[in-house]
Amino acid sequence: MSGITQALRLRADRPTRRSAASAGLLLLLLLVGSVSAEEGDRWTSAHSMKFRSISQTAISPDGTLVAYVVRTPVMDGEKSEYLSHIWMASADGESDAQFTRGSVSCTSPSFSPDGRSLAFLSTRGGEGDDAKSQIWSIAVNGGEAERVTEIGSGVSSFRWSPDGNHLGFLSRDPQTENEKERKKEKRDVILVDQNFKYGHLYTVPVAKDAEGERPTQRLTEGDLHVTSFDWSPDSQRLVYSHQPDPRLNTGFSESDLSTVAAAGGHSTALVTQPGVDTSPRF
Repeated sequence: MSGITQALRLRADRPTRRSAASAGLLLLLLLVGSVSAEEGDRWTSAHSMKFRSISQTAISPDGTLVAYVVRTPVMDGEKSEYLSHIWMASADGESDAQFTRGSVSCTSPSFSPDGRSLAFLSTRGGEGDDAKSQIWSIAVNGGEAERVTEIGSGVSSFRWSPDGNHLGFLSRDPQTENEKERKKEKRDVILVDQNFKYGHLYTVPVAKDAEGERPTQRLTEGDLHVTSFDWSPDSQRLVYSHQPDPRLNTGFSESDLSTVAAAGGHSTALVTQPGVDTSPRF
């Protein structure tokens, strides 16, 4: 037993191959880090501002086109911000070009069901810091973009109806006239967990009516906060998830599903149970 004990003691005192390799790798990383630091190649916030990033892809119904958002850092004088624009590429890789331009970002591209139009969100046409995101639409083969919504509190997300005749979207409760006046006079005190601004579900027609308008219809009411939704395949109904209030923690503990007719009317509960039910899809 004494021989075995001595052998174990010698082995414990001797570094293993794995520990030696780990030590060598750590030394190599430290040397590389040191060289990089000397050469000024460390990854910093300033360094990250030199790179563009890609997000929010959308594929055309026939699969031939891909729209995507490119976010570009802008460092010009006192400007220090990101500018996002939509690019369009062919699925075969033969073409790739910027689709929207200007000094205002365009995001959330979405093809119409017939593939002829592309809707997106942008604050273009707004005024200063109070500009709100609205739905815009532009022909895929080019032309001027046209604003589809003009809702005071802006649009957070949207979806085409399957027949392409309407757009469903989410928007928060607008400010009251009293709230606007208090904000103008710098008396807009923020009361935590009070006076919630709930998100609600709306629809808007794609085509203008005889008066050249697109009347917006609100589908949900009351003290509930709509977080996501989807259209039925026949475009006659919408299903949506909702929570009791807009607080972040509430979204992690309670959310149910309901349906409502696209023409408006009372909502019908679909799923009501403890826990979170969200992101419905037909």
